[in-house]
Amino acid sequence: MRLDGQVADKAKKIFAPLNSIAENPDNPITEEKVRLGKMLYFDKRLSKEGNISCNSCHNLATAGVDNLPTSPGDDGGFGDRNSPTVLNAAHHFLQFWDGRMKDVEEQAGGPILNPVEMAIPDKDFL
Repeated sequence: MRLDGQVADKAKKIFAPLNSIAENPDNPITEEKVRLGKMLYFDKRLSKEGNISCNSCHNLATAGVDNLPTSPGDDGGFGDRNSPTVLNAAHHFLQFWDGRMKDVEEQAGGPILNPVEMAIPDKDFL
């Protein structure tokens, strides 16, 4: 099957490899931010009862997911959806399954403040 040049060019753009790092000029990457992000990602104190971290549902050892139909929350209850992968999430043009957040910076607080997920009642609790 031969593709005409225009279709082939479009396919190359759509299926081009992602950059290994998603640069954001409004929030440049620094070594300090990387260390802080790693520490927070694995910190169970960001959940109300201290039972789960971001890695509990987005396990980096299993492609950034927990491989469950729905993900357990801090109190052992389950939400309505499973956890999307965090791999390459900074390259996604929308976040969450329903696309309600535009980028990872906006998304980051959602699970922490969600009563079913990490169950922190409000930002002042932290």
